[in-house]
Amino acid sequence: QLRRRFRRRRLRGSALPAGDLRRRFRMSGGDRRRTLSRKRPVKEPYRKIISPRRRRISFRIAPDGVLEIHTPPGVDDPSLELVIARCRRAIDELKTRAERTRPPLPEDGVCYFYRGGAYPVRTSFRIALFDEAFLLPAGDRATRLAALEKIYRTAASSFILPRAATLAKKYAVPVKKWSISGATGRYGSFSSSGHCTFSWRLVQFPDDMIDYVICHELAHYFELNHSAAFYAVLEKFFPGAGQKRREMNYFARNHKLF
Repeated sequence: QLRRRFRRRRLRGSALPAGDLRRRFRMSGGDRRRTLSRKRPVKEPYRKIISPRRRRISFRIAPDGVLEIHTPPGVDDPSLELVIARCRRAIDELKTRAERTRPPLPEDGVCYFYRGGAYPVRTSFRIALFDEAFLLPAGDRATRLAALEKIYRTAASSFILPRAATLAKKYAVPVKKWSISGATGRYGSFSSSGHCTFSWRLVQFPDDMIDYVICHELAHYFELNHSAAFYAVLEKFFPGAGQKRREMNYFARNHKLF
């Protein structure tokens, strides 16, 4: 009985509402939704992405400006709307940051990044290609964006994949398959079957940062996690990996990447 009284006092005097603490410690799913219903859900368009291995809910602003919510299995839409209502400030900050770093439209003279350098866009009647500039065909916004992505995919295939194969041979990592994807949440991945994938967006970074991501994925051949053992292997492949990761994050935050 004394413990229950003490717990009630803690709940009353806590900075968090009592419902929050009950939700965190010992409420079932149905009780949790009833407790959270104190916050009125906010209707907002969002894209729900279910990840089987995910344990927490995370937010992301997609390149098209839509809120993406990555959730573990079993989270229904009413619960997500309640979470959006509680995390309104964080979502607004994400939108502000995304708007600040959103790349401009591919008009003539606008610069996009390739291997760390900024190159302008020019209209050309030839096929889309990169020649010290992004040569795009005339057309509407969607046509030029598709042509720009095609250039990036071609550049990533011609530069990243041969570079990755060279580093894999250097560090004796047997990779069964290489591929380029359009992933937005990560720049590379390595599966247990030996399939190594890189996002074409990686080709916008400087060469040393590209090497860091390649070594990061190759290190997953020995450790399919992010444990201390994994970072020990990564440090052998790429000395100063931690500093390079911070530089890469700084580069992504301070440049409008496509």
